Amino acid sequence: GGGCSPTRASPTESPAVREAKVWRKECARALMRLWKHKEAWPFMEPVDPVALQVPTYFEIIKRPMDLGTIKTKLQNCTYSEAPQFAADMRLVFSNAMTFNPKDHWVHAFAVNLRNLFENTWIESTLRIERKKMDILHL
Repeated sequence: GGGCSPTRASPTESPAVREAKVWRKECARALMRLWKHKEAWPFMEPVDPVALQVPTYFEIIKRPMDLGTIKTKLQNCTYSEAPQFAADMRLVFSNAMTFNPKDHWVHAFAVNLRNLFENTWIESTLRIERKKMDILHL
């Protein structure tokens, strides 16, 4: 959708278009790094309160988010900047940590993945900034 696939940059593209491709590619890379993690499976789809027998979920969690939804939003160009993606990623894990007590395995998985994301995102942000400098010839 909307010409936002992270394809190879062409010389005729504006710096803004090239920059957008750079950060979208980095978002996709960060998402896949977490997606492949052995503890990521509980976060891949929206929480189903009926199936999981957690009827109070939507009373406690006002803004549900999951990795599958983030993947779709990236593919559909819903994000207009990288920090929106990062905020959704953090929301996945903060929701899990809010809903599940500290001694619950889902809480522990969320902490591990959040830490992996934060470390990955530092690297991604540095790459985005470096490539932005290249694009702007600074």
